[in-house]
Amino acid sequence: MQSSFIVSYLTRNGYSNTLTANIVFLMSIMNLAAQPMWGFVADAKWDIKSVILCCLGISIPVLLLMPVAIVSVFFTVTVNLMYGFFNQPLMGLTDAITNVTATRNSFVVYGVTRGIGSFSAAIASLFIGKLLDITGLETLFLINAGLCAIAFCLMLTFRGVTYGKDSGSSAWPVRERITISAAASVLMKNKRYIYLVVSTIMLNAGNRLANLYVPIRINGLGGASSDLGMALFLNCILMAPCMVLHSWMIHRGMSNHIPYFISGLFAAVRVYCMGITGTLSSFVAIQILQSFAYGLMQPSTIQAISEVSPIQLRSTAISLAIAVQIVLSSLVGNNLGSRLVEMLGIKPAFGLYALFTLIGLAFYLPVMHKESRQQIETGI
Repeated sequence: MQSSFIVSYLTRNGYSNTLTANIVFLMSIMNLAAQPMWGFVADAKWDIKSVILCCLGISIPVLLLMPVAIVSVFFTVTVNLMYGFFNQPLMGLTDAITNVTATRNSFVVYGVTRGIGSFSAAIASLFIGKLLDITGLETLFLINAGLCAIAFCLMLTFRGVTYGKDSGSSAWPVRERITISAAASVLMKNKRYIYLVVSTIMLNAGNRLANLYVPIRINGLGGASSDLGMALFLNCILMAPCMVLHSWMIHRGMSNHIPYFISGLFAAVRVYCMGITGTLSSFVAIQILQSFAYGLMQPSTIQAISEVSPIQLRSTAISLAIAVQIVLSSLVGNNLGSRLVEMLGIKPAFGLYALFTLIGLAFYLPVMHKESRQQIETGI
């Protein structure tokens, strides 16, 4: 929720749209450095549980400082950069720990586990959005800090015990002594991995522009925090069923390419519709499309990364892909996109970004083609 409400929080406290976009972009830059760094540490130095505990533990005081920092631009930027370094990488780290654990534990299914998180976000958005109308947006940071504290305690209990799949071995992959440059070199030489990263950047560029303008458009259309909360609720409410559906598709032998392409089409339609709607109710209702788009895109992306990367570098591969995608899609979506809106108007700009999304699907085609060739050559 914070990634959406931070825009409203800063603008309502006198920060311009441009300054707010720059702060969000700087957080993404910090995330670009932090995600692969923490992923590499999880693969080659510590175990991933220890990395997550470190990031969660430091996130708590950082969140508590945010309401205090608003009086100073410098202080606000500093605290948000710390948030970008310690908290935002948790997205990739939790994806990685779920993905790796699922390969060794029959009880863990990525779509179900990740879907529970999205469902929780939907329910929280609905109720916390209404609460913030009463208490003020500053309360969000206290709630987030409390949730991080609960997550920290729960992660302490996680042992990574195997069950049903190779149950005689450790739940964590064997760590090999490898430098971060060597790990990056292995991934950068993987053409399928590179095409996949470029595809996700293009797919998410329009999504970043859309997410930036959700709070801005809602405010402009006369909406309140509760309306933004409802929009975020619709964003997330069907993600869990879609993620479970993805797991069912893969379990039934369906290619991961199918849900990946379906998610891209939903993303393109959402971005285009956001550019042409002009009423608050219709704008909020359109956000349901994000449930289908992200609900299928997130597990499809993680599944695709796991198919093209070695398990010894899985955390690094997932964290690096997410970090590069977030930063570059933010650069193209938030910064370039906001300028295009000012120059062309919202309808042409959002139409252009719907086209970017379709181009992102085109960049995925070499991944499919090369995989098919390998299957033919190996007889699989």
